[in-house]
Amino acid sequence: MGFGGSKGGQRTIIFNPRVCDNVDLEVGSLIRIYPPWKKVQVGNDTIILCSYFSEISSPF
Repeated sequence: MGFGGSKGGQRTIIFNPRVCDNVDLEVGSLIRIYPPWKKVQVGNDTIILCSYFSEISSPF
């Protein structure tokens, strides 16, 4: 399940740079986020502001 109970799809998530400064993300990486976060509605899009994340799975 994706964020908000939907399957798949694309989401915009903005992380605090202090938390993920040394993280090397690759295309296809799976990021599992945990609360707390804030939802911000911008037009028809929902942007997630995340101050913490817990797991990153490499696509390879």
